[in-house]
Amino acid sequence: DLGGRLARWEADAAAAQQAFAAERNVTVPLVAAAAGAAVASERWVVAQQAISRLVATRAPLTGALADIDRLYLERSIDEAIDGLPEIYALRDRLSELVSTQDAVVEALSAQLPGS
Repeated sequence: DLGGRLARWEADAAAAQQAFAAERNVTVPLVAAAAGAAVASERWVVAQQAISRLVATRAPLTGALADIDRLYLERSIDEAIDGLPEIYALRDRLSELVSTQDAVVEALSAQLPGS
């Protein structure tokens, strides 16, 4: 059922966004504390690990986006236009979330020496 799949992907993305926001609140001060630290120092390693955990929270969102992309392509190839507007709208929203999260991760990584 298309509606159920879209709702599940949207719920997965919302949960991932909440997890990302919570983990970002933990990561930001750790990265700030390591901004002047030497590469491979304890503060630097802790900050890198925090960024890795932040990236890991994105898995449900990026997974949902990949599933939506696959569905969109399958329906486009089969010329099955039913549901395409809804699929595309959700894909657009999730893609925007991924882009915003990419920017956050890149900005945090750029604050660390050697990144």
